[in-house]
Amino acid sequence: MLVASTRRAGAGAAGAAWGVDWAILAGVGFEECHHGTYQAAGCNPPDTINPTGARGWMQFIGSTWRRGLGQFDLEPRTSPPAPDGQGFATDGDGDGAADPWSWPDATHSAARYLAHLGINQDAEQALMGYNQDHAYVERVLAAADRY
Repeated sequence: MLVASTRRAGAGAAGAAWGVDWAILAGVGFEECHHGTYQAAGCNPPDTINPTGARGWMQFIGSTWRRGLGQFDLEPRTSPPAPDGQGFATDGDGDGAADPWSWPDATHSAARYLAHLGINQDAEQALMGYNQDHAYVERVLAAADRY
């Protein structure tokens, strides 16, 4: 469980940076790609998308990751972070790139997006903005409670 504990620690750093509860970020990370260990298109292998266009360990669609990308468009993993208002691709590890398959980048991007969606005002509504599925919201919040 070293991967999961390391990923939870990364959620803590991203949560602190963006003012988001780390346990909710960890819940999203678990629900989306089992902290990067789930073997399915969009999660693994890298540079794939799932049938809805989601990619990376926190499952961003192209147009949410970076304005101007189509839902199913992939961009190079070495792309710079998205400027404010141009998407949520964020460089969480300071290497100059925003990569949805980099755990620090993915968690910082998700935290930035959830903060934008108002996670601190209404967690359920913000999570619905992240993934429009009531059962998803319940599973993320249940996972966050376990953390």
